[in-house]
Amino acid sequence: MKKLLGIVAATLLAFTLTGCAGKFETFQKAYDKCGSPDGVTISDEGKTIVINGLGEDEYYGAELYDVICIVNAVQTPDYIIGNMETTNSMMGRQTDTFGDNIDVSWSYHPDNGLDIVYHKN
Repeated sequence: MKKLLGIVAATLLAFTLTGCAGKFETFQKAYDKCGSPDGVTISDEGKTIVINGLGEDEYYGAELYDVICIVNAVQTPDYIIGNMETTNSMMGRQTDTFGDNIDVSWSYHPDNGLDIVYHKN
């Protein structure tokens, strides 16, 4: 887990420095900006973005760099990213709200990966 956290932190910094992070406009723009990654879907007329992170037991899902790109593109606050990075499989689904009424929930299990749902109210 420690190795994964180091990779996540380094990748977050790299995406921030290379311009993947930016002003949040819509989930669709975040999706497009990150290259329409596998395992990421837009629904509810653009009000929801679902990230199905690739887990050890899965063949389909968003790669870690795609998850990080979306997380940055929707301007997820650092404290929520920190909470995501420290969530383990025993903690269940976590939730928070940030920005202009954006709800986010996530869960992590090594077999299923990091799964995140953002919804703009």
